[in-house]
Amino acid sequence: MATFQFTTIGQTLLDLAGQIGFLELVQCFDAVLGRWHGPPQLTPVELSNLITGTRRYPGRRLAIEALHRARPGVDSPQETRLRLSLVDAGLPEPEVCVSVENPSTGYCYLLDMAYRREKVAVEYDGDHHRDDEDQYNRDIARLQTLQQLGWIVIRVTRRSDMSRVAYDVRAALIRRRRNPPVHASRAS
Repeated sequence: MATFQFTTIGQTLLDLAGQIGFLELVQCFDAVLGRWHGPPQLTPVELSNLITGTRRYPGRRLAIEALHRARPGVDSPQETRLRLSLVDAGLPEPEVCVSVENPSTGYCYLLDMAYRREKVAVEYDGDHHRDDEDQYNRDIARLQTLQQLGWIVIRVTRRSDMSRVAYDVRAALIRRRRNPPVHASRAS
């Protein structure tokens, strides 16, 4: 007869802290704070209390560092990797899960991450964005609408060169800071 040992999300995170690397730990923290496969499992305060309030466990120092880089609202491990790559390249941290309203329709688009003031969006496109024809067509219409609203949208895939992505984001931010977007204050 098999026996099963159950654990909590909190205990699992503490156990992982001593077994996985920094990026993977931030991805785990983003997962419990985000909507990867359902509602968030922990609030930022609950996660912080768990990580800093537990005194002794392998990987505690790494977990505290990872906690400072975790963000609620991230939708996938690829988005976490992308966000951290931008910051590690010396760019300001983008805001995650940014809502942009189309004033003519009232419809809101949810951007993976963005620099709201400059109206520069960074979108991670998983394979389903090109494999699913309906999704692909929605993406084209969405991109066109965002561009009409004055947004620069930088699309990223798993094959994207992160140094090139950072270069493109930096160039877009510089361009926008020299020539601010029209109606920047209207973006939601």
